This record gives sequence, structure tokens and C-alpha cells, in this order.
Amino acid sequence: MGAGSNRVERFELITMGRVGVDLYPQQIDVPLEHVTTFTRSLGGSATNVAVAAARLGVRAAVITKVGAEQFGVYVREALERFGVDARYVGVHPTLRTPIVFCELFPPDDFPLYFYRFPHAPDVDIRFEELDLGALTSADVFWVTGTGLSVEPSRTATLSALEHRAAQLAPGSKGITIIDLDYRPELWPDLAECRERTRWFPALVSNHVVDLVNRYPREDLPPALTGYVKDRTGYDYLHHAEVGSANAVFVGDEVTDRFCVLGSVADHIAKLRALAAAGVDQFNIYLMNGDEEAVLETYGREIIPVLRDLAPARA
Repeated sequence: MGAGSNRVERFELITMGRVGVDLYPQQIDVPLEHVTTFTRSLGGSATNVAVAAARLGVRAAVITKVGAEQFGVYVREALERFGVDARYVGVHPTLRTPIVFCELFPPDDFPLYFYRFPHAPDVDIRFEELDLGALTSADVFWVTGTGLSVEPSRTATLSALEHRAAQLAPGSKGITIIDLDYRPELWPDLAECRERTRWFPALVSNHVVDLVNRYPREDLPPALTGYVKDRTGYDYLHHAEVGSANAVFVGDEVTDRFCVLGSVADHIAKLRALAAAGVDQFNIYLMNGDEEAVLETYGREIIPVLRDLAPARA
């Protein structure tokens, strides 16, 4: 996307963040399930801002990423037609360019449906890919809050902002803009992750209770036994069931310790920490919802990164 270049490009505006293909219905006041035709257009806040500026004659570029499919080609070609420099539009080899469907219920109801699963290429932007000279020299650097929602985009966005702030000369007229671009559905919901996995520490509590009944409590680690002190029983009719009353005694801190939660980067970090502690075998419990997406994400983005953690077993 620009790494390794010694030539500093001069842009009046560089934006960084979301891109997508918007599909708008040609029928108004019709629910999505009954729409028959759509129009296609560029979308994503960072992309829209760059296009609007280019149409006003501003030399603009956008830092984003698309998939290696036809929608990705469409995005790059459309940007160039609008006059936006697309050199910083990266291509992810496996993730798909996101699409967004809309419903039109004038005057003020326009629901949006984002398809960015398991996540979009535009949140796979990495700091080492950025043309730091260009984003520092730009008159305006514009980023989105959505870029902070997950890794590695979060680190890339914050590091880019820090680098620009450090490099701008005192009294510089350079402008940096952070657009909240808040879309709740694009942020991982840690509370939901906990509720989907709270059953697992509850299940393990059966084995902990067996240990407590067999050995003196003082011989067992308090960090292991402490969380079962408020347990009143266990109903095997609801064994390993999301939302079961079996887990009412399991708090957030215990769930966070027992489970691997959060973004892809969060999963990789915790699994690396477990491997460093001596764990050399990992199993995935596909009992929390989104099973196919979890498997796909692990197969494509997590397992390949972790192959070096333990020697292969004969």
C-alpha cells in the first residue's frame, strides 16, 4: 500500500478507513425482501469523503483495503473515475469487499444492513503498510472511529495519528480530523461474547467441585476454587447451554480468564500467552453461535499464525 517508497507524495487530503459497495433499492417504501432492483455505488465514510473532495477539485487519496474479487475491482475503478488516487487501496487475498444494503422509507427512515463477515478488509490495514511521508505531508488527514473497532486497524490508526502529530512542525497548518463514524454493529460486543461463553466456566466448575470434595481446599489454588464458592448446584438437563441458569454464579472476570474472547488479534494474543505458559493443545468449542464464521476465521487467520507455537506431534 505504500511501504518502501522513498518518494513523498503531496496530497491535500488523505482519508483512512471504511470502504464498501452500497446497494440501494430502486423501489421506495418497499421492505428489502420485496425489492426487485438495486443501484450500485461506492460507500464507506472514508471513501465518500475522498470522493466528495475530489469532485470539488481537491487532490485526494484514500487508505483502505478491498477484496481480491469483482467488487474490489469495481471500487478501485470507481475511485479513479471520480479522481481519487487509489494507490493506497490494498487488496486482501481472502477477505471480501463489504457490501451494504439499504431500505428507503422517506423522509427519515433508511435502515442499513452491513455485510462485513467475519470482518472486512478495511479493518486489516496495518501500520507497516502506510506511506508515512504522504500522510504526514497531507494538508488534511481524516480517519474514522470505525478504524478503532478491531485490530490491526486500531493500532494502525492510532500509530498513524501519533506519527503525524510528532512530525508536524510547530505552527503547522496541517489539519487532522477524527470522524466518529459510529456504527454499533461494527464493534465487537464483549458483553455478548461473555454471555455466549459463560456456560464454559460453569461446566468446568463440576470438575473443580470434585477436586474440592476430594482434597483439602488449602491445597488447591485459590484462583481456581474461588469462583465456585457461590455455586448452588448444576442442572445437567441444561448442560453446556448458552443462557442457562447454571452459569449465574460466573462473573465477567472469571469468564474472561476461562475463555478466549474479542477480536482476531485478541484471540492470537491470548493463545500465544497460553502457549508460553506451556499449553500445547487447543480445542475449539463450537457451541456459542456463529459456528461457521468461527471456523472460517480460525482456519484463515488464526491457525496459520499459530503453527509455530508447538512442535508437530507424530
